[in-house]
Amino acid sequence: HSYLPHDGFPSNKPLDGRLSAPTGLTRLDGSRSVNPMTGWDDPRNAELYDRFARNHGLYRETGRNLVALARLEDSALVVDLACGTGVTTEAILERVEESTTVVALDASEAMLAIARRTVTDQRVRWVRARPITPGTRSGPSRDSAAYPP
Repeated sequence: HSYLPHDGFPSNKPLDGRLSAPTGLTRLDGSRSVNPMTGWDDPRNAELYDRFARNHGLYRETGRNLVALARLEDSALVVDLACGTGVTTEAILERVEESTTVVALDASEAMLAIARRTVTDQRVRWVRARPITPGTRSGPSRDSAAYPP
């Protein structure tokens, strides 16, 4: 089971300190564990994720470092796959020109709702798309691409 510690962020560590096997995120009301591959459409999980990503510097710094390595400064178009709540999208916007278009895709409408509310830059086009394995109508896999739902 997963646990919701006092800070509100999901953990695989029970309050007594023992480790347990990860099974996903636990709802705030403690009612059930959510599969992390399908649970992102739950607005509560999306809010928890957003709070975690925005409050933990390591997450933001990793996104900034990734964007710096990609050297996007002269790009006319940037695609942010699995954009989540827009934390890395913000890092992209900090590095690109005012004329650059950023297409930010995610499978979760709950995550995109937070991203749209938080990142209001007009250069971003938010798109809901689910990952599928190329050549099939199933997925996701390690070699997935995004297609509209």
